Amino acid sequence: MPPITGTMQRLFSTAPGRSVAWLLKHVPAAPPDWLGFCFRTWLAIVLALAAAFWLQLDSPSSAAVCVAILAQPSRGQSLSKAVYRMGGTVLGAVVAVVLAALFPQDRFMLLGGIAFWLALCTFVATMLRDFRAYGAVLSGYTVAIVGLSEIDSPLDTFENAVSRVAVIALGIIATMLVNDLFGSPETWKQLAHSLDTLASRAFDIADDARDGRPIPDEGEITSLGNSILALKTQASYARTELADGRQRIMAANSAILALLDLLRASRAIAHIPDRTPPEHSPAAIFLADRTTALARHRAWAEQGMRVLADGGTPARRIVLRTHRDLFAGGLNATRILIAFALGAAFSILSGLSDSTLALVQISAVCALAATNPNPTGFAFGLIIGAPLAVICAGLVNFFLLNHGSAMVLLAVSLLPVVLVGCSLSMNAKTGTVGFIMLVFTIVLLSPANQQSFDLSAFAERSIMFIAAAVIVFLALVLVLPVSPRRRLMRGMTATVAELRAVLDGRLDAGGSGNAGRRYDRLTQIAAWNAQIGPAWSRRFVLARVVALNDLTAAIIRSRGALRRARAVPELHDAAREAEARLAGVGVGTSGSLEQAATDLAAQGRHLAPAEADLMRSAVSGLYGAGLLLRDNQRMLMLTGVIGPSR
Repeated sequence: MPPITGTMQRLFSTAPGRSVAWLLKHVPAAPPDWLGFCFRTWLAIVLALAAAFWLQLDSPSSAAVCVAILAQPSRGQSLSKAVYRMGGTVLGAVVAVVLAALFPQDRFMLLGGIAFWLALCTFVATMLRDFRAYGAVLSGYTVAIVGLSEIDSPLDTFENAVSRVAVIALGIIATMLVNDLFGSPETWKQLAHSLDTLASRAFDIADDARDGRPIPDEGEITSLGNSILALKTQASYARTELADGRQRIMAANSAILALLDLLRASRAIAHIPDRTPPEHSPAAIFLADRTTALARHRAWAEQGMRVLADGGTPARRIVLRTHRDLFAGGLNATRILIAFALGAAFSILSGLSDSTLALVQISAVCALAATNPNPTGFAFGLIIGAPLAVICAGLVNFFLLNHGSAMVLLAVSLLPVVLVGCSLSMNAKTGTVGFIMLVFTIVLLSPANQQSFDLSAFAERSIMFIAAAVIVFLALVLVLPVSPRRRLMRGMTATVAELRAVLDGRLDAGGSGNAGRRYDRLTQIAAWNAQIGPAWSRRFVLARVVALNDLTAAIIRSRGALRRARAVPELHDAAREAEARLAGVGVGTSGSLEQAATDLAAQGRHLAPAEADLMRSAVSGLYGAGLLLRDNQRMLMLTGVIGPSR
């Protein structure tokens, strides 16, 4: 806060004044384009409702709900989410019609089919990222929306499915039209700016490592790497905005991978024990090779950023794969089944006429929560956002709309709700609260051509919604909670298993796709690790996991170079011997790898330039693997990667 003097200083010295001063100090600053985002969302909701009323669609409120769900700060995010929303809606509607045709007279089989499809879609969504995951869960709960609403009249399912697709399409059109007319920020420009900013930090670290200056620890470098890898999500949004989006986003992926490799090479150089090793020694070759790698990765990054900003053809085609936790997918599917079973039991036991509404809401909210990066946080946000949605819907319906039913009055009444909901959703800590409040205020309000002011019907809908929120909370937090410690252990187990397979020669995990998967897994491990244990423990665990990833990459690089070196007659025998030593690493064998690197370097001092490059790459990989093996020997023994018998 700026300094306050005179009368204002005396005012803020009182107890209420101190409270206001504290509030002003801790309220986060408004994000860029905050007001524009709120205005565009409100206008799109109003436009979707007006069009739905004019077309006399069966469920006009669904068009507004669609807009609220699609509300995103940038144009690319809205476009990307709209594409997957439309695809998921169509697929879900088709499956709902098929299930209704298969089980027209059997409610239990129909409920079982819906539950199975929900669980399957949630499992698939867990394996995906970004709005592809959203499209998968949407396909699941669309079946619940379409199928459960017509559970007593299955012959009407097809008509309901067509109506659902129509209102979703209307909501998408309204969102896209408003974004185009009022200049929603372009994601690709934000991506280019973020990539340039993070690249500058990575280049500084590389320069420090090359020049012998200290570099940040593993925690800070991993955090920077996580921020760089997170741009892959932004890149997937930006692809929909440009005619040549495929080429530019491929260039962005190339730059992302180059920056991650740059950080790894910087870390390798910083960990060299002797920065002035004897000429032609393995340490000198390793230092020269990693320094050359810094320049190479920097050139890849700069070329990718240039193509992203100006267009053109990327110099390389990069695929960044993701780490898939199958066990987590199974747990998420199980949570869905538990929540659906609890909701079905509640619907049957309550005997309320609109009890299926609770089951629909349970299906939708639990599917979204299960694939959220922080399901527990989503569940707590739901518990807070649900009552807010009930309060807002009640205030709008019974205190504002009862003065008239004109469209203008409805638009003005929705303005404060949209303003608060969008503001909360733009903040990471309150995002779930804002999303739930905005979307379900419209769901509970259910605007229609003939607005209902039946208090008992509204109370019943509200009870159903609160009950759904409680059931989802129980399923996610109490019945089968998400355990950060277990997610962390599964990530570490996958890291160790890959390293063991690479050492044994059972896995050739080279290539950009596998490198991207290792970086993605490291990002997930870092996220879960940040939620458990004291700070020193988190730093230790993260440093060890980073070292294991670096060791895997060094062995893969070394194996590839040795495989190519075998084709050179002068290097064949030394390369075969080095491969044998690499395959037999164990306790105390780091010196064996260094000796193999020394022998290989001695055999290749008088080679042609191209063949000498092969030798240097192989020597560098062996020496780097030996350093990491020596520094992390205890960790490798504890995890069973190496042992006396290897």
